[in-house]
Amino acid sequence: MILSENRIVENIYKTPVTLGDISESIFEGVSAKNGLLHRLYLPEEGGPNSFYFCESLCKPVFSEPELVYPYVPEAFSEKFVFRPSPYRFILPYEPSDEGRRKKYIVISPSELKDRFPMTYRRIMESKKEFHHDMSPLSSADYYSVKGREFMECLYTPKIIAIEGSHLQAAYDDVGNYVFEDGCGIVLKEPDKYPYITAVLNSPISRLFP
Repeated sequence: MILSENRIVENIYKTPVTLGDISESIFEGVSAKNGLLHRLYLPEEGGPNSFYFCESLCKPVFSEPELVYPYVPEAFSEKFVFRPSPYRFILPYEPSDEGRRKKYIVISPSELKDRFPMTYRRIMESKKEFHHDMSPLSSADYYSVKGREFMECLYTPKIIAIEGSHLQAAYDDVGNYVFEDGCGIVLKEPDKYPYITAVLNSPISRLFP
């Protein structure tokens, strides 16, 4: 007998174990509202020392590769795996060895200017272009990423679930992908990643927002 969608939903709500129960962390991606951080595009002929194309500025730009991360678009070409994407995202962060778990802290404007001048110039150009502000970059400028959990889980293997035309999930075994409209899921038990990824990609997951 085929259960109706409402009956299926009712039965799932009775399940004693939820995604939250088996997850160490569930968190949102980077904020799309940050006016000084933009998505970049890597041309097909691009290499490690090539320029990127900044969509917001509509021009080629250069940035230090240490601060550039692969970016997950809204839709994957396939479930379970990431489509090779030319998109990149700049994160002005670096690892900190403080505490038991490695954390990533925002690079101060002065350090950014000294150590990563190309990235500093690119952010300054955005500040002048979109904020009409000619003053030097300062800590008052919001060029950092909102979301402590996102940065704490950088380079932590995770599931990235994004809802485009429908929910799709893929396993990021390195943990270095940046995403905006979706959520990252770090499980308590690593051996459950294939199973949970499969469940999120199943037709039943489409019944839920």
